[in-house]
Amino acid sequence: MHVSEAAITETATQIAPIGSLLILVRGMGLANGVPICEVMNPCAFNQDLKAIHPITTLISAAFLAFALRRQTTRFNSIMETAAHGTLKINSDDLRQIPIPLHPLETQQKIVAELEEDLAAVAGARRLKTKMEANIRATIGRVWGEKG
Repeated sequence: MHVSEAAITETATQIAPIGSLLILVRGMGLANGVPICEVMNPCAFNQDLKAIHPITTLISAAFLAFALRRQTTRFNSIMETAAHGTLKINSDDLRQIPIPLHPLETQQKIVAELEEDLAAVAGARRLKTKMEANIRATIGRVWGEKG
């Protein structure tokens, strides 16, 4: 819950500032994809993560996160196995991933459209779950089931 200033200055502890992206670069969690998140509050992170600090005059963190999340094939091609058997992504390989650099206004429009589409998908999933429950309830009534 708290990291002291001494821990930051005297150890390898790092703090990711707001607007950074954290990306998992080592661990078996990589077997399920490469998690990427945008930092909303300053937070400490360990050696299994890398913090990416977007140059906000060139690229928005949200756009960069969406762009990186689309790199599944690239991540799979650069994924390696560490000596102890876990998966890893080398920092040099991560730096070589090409990201389209549209004007900031275009990036913001793309992010807004993607977020709208994701919200629609989430709504459709909720509706699907509700409709499946309604179908089960109706079938249960037809067969005389209680509850």
